[in-house]
Amino acid sequence: MAQTFCHSVIAFIIVDRAMTLWNITNPLSRQRFQMMVVLLPVFSFPLYQLINPGRGSISFRLESLFDVNRWLNLELWGTIPLGVFFLAIIFRVFA
Repeated sequence: MAQTFCHSVIAFIIVDRAMTLWNITNPLSRQRFQMMVVLLPVFSFPLYQLINPGRGSISFRLESLFDVNRWLNLELWGTIPLGVFFLAIIFRVFA
């Protein structure tokens, strides 16, 4: 579930910045893009589980490069966990 949340947040930031950059002001278009950001990660995770049932195993997570838990536990400059930095970025974007 954390993976789906992180993917949704990252996708939201990218889509929001793209809509601002491309000057998309039509409310219907904005709503479609925002719904896509929310729904795609929710439905893609079970689809990936169906394609590869071994994704939930510990060995798969230890070998995967893009596991959310591995990235959030990395430390910046040996002191600050990346998770704290990620939260600071989220608060900055939404503040």
